[in-house]
Amino acid sequence: VIWGLHRCEVLIIAARPGEGKTTWALQVAGHLADLKKRVLFISLEMSVHQLVERWLIQLTHTDAWTLRTGHATQPFIDKVEALDGYFKALNLRCLDDVGVTASELTSLLNEMAKTDAPPDVLFIDFIQLIEADVEGVTDMEAIKQYLRSLKRLAKRFNMAVVVCSQINREG
Repeated sequence: VIWGLHRCEVLIIAARPGEGKTTWALQVAGHLADLKKRVLFISLEMSVHQLVERWLIQLTHTDAWTLRTGHATQPFIDKVEALDGYFKALNLRCLDDVGVTASELTSLLNEMAKTDAPPDVLFIDFIQLIEADVEGVTDMEAIKQYLRSLKRLAKRFNMAVVVCSQINREG
């Protein structure tokens, strides 16, 4: 449907709350990391702990509600233990404390480029939680500026960018 991810491009995945944007993004990020791509996943919505929990639930095919209510804990642990070493081989980095502004994101990518290499694919989940670099800017203008920055960064670092966006339930 999306014709794949391509370097220097920004792809926006938009859906209503609860439709699976984060789940889809985590699945794609994990698959790309399996293919030895450098992946950076920045969550503006969830903590890294929540992301890892969600990803482990996907990988182990565990029912999230059963796990969160304390049932089926041992079967889940057994499945997770079978994944020993899996995560060490992945070049996937998840962050939840940066990227809220375009300048923070630019600084992070510059630092990554100096010490290692920038990501092949950057995921941002979700864009409505970004903040403007300057005061007095409307949310819509801040999102426009952030998206323009993402496009420049995609080109500068030769990476694909995937942005999750929430569509309002109204109308």
